[in-house]
Amino acid sequence: MKTHLTIKNNSNFTYQKILEKHMFAVGIKDWRIAAFVGLYPEEKLIPNVLNISISVQHKTEKPWVDYTLLVNWTKEILQTPHDLLEDVLYKIRDKIKSEFPQAQLEITIEKLNPPTGEQIVASFVRWIE
Repeated sequence: MKTHLTIKNNSNFTYQKILEKHMFAVGIKDWRIAAFVGLYPEEKLIPNVLNISISVQHKTEKPWVDYTLLVNWTKEILQTPHDLLEDVLYKIRDKIKSEFPQAQLEITIEKLNPPTGEQIVASFVRWIE
């Protein structure tokens, strides 16, 4: 079985040539999960709903990250209460980087309806490389 596709023409064009300028991404988008994240007393008693998106990019011609790993690692991190969204984001980032050090990441964590007393759809933190 071939590991790359060669397009038949005179230029000997392969996907590897495309990947010199482009990246492949695997991830999860708009995953809603309840977790204890926050500084306010009520956030210690009632979980917040988080909306999480993670994109892992790398120069490769086939999928190399099982997105269920991203889900399982994040679930494990969220089993422990956190004061800040940033703490959760850094732990997710560090776990992915420990397994895939060459990857470029984009991680967004939104806290839906944050307890501000205002009508805010979400507060968020984002990591972009």
